[in-house]
Amino acid sequence: MNNNEILEAILQQCIVKDEKMFLTCEIAFKIAKEMDVSISNIGLLCNENNIRIKNCQVGCF
Repeated sequence: MNNNEILEAILQQCIVKDEKMFLTCEIAFKIAKEMDVSISNIGLLCNENNIRIKNCQVGCF
């Protein structure tokens, strides 16, 4: 799975509010599992693309 495909999956699940993008922690973990990538890779892609993780469940973000 390449980063462009992962980023596309992230962007499809993002919530946009006040011109900022958010992804819930629950969805981040779901994407990581479905795409067989690490949650840290999801976090890195979010950081690089100014996507905030919200409602973190386990303190990863």
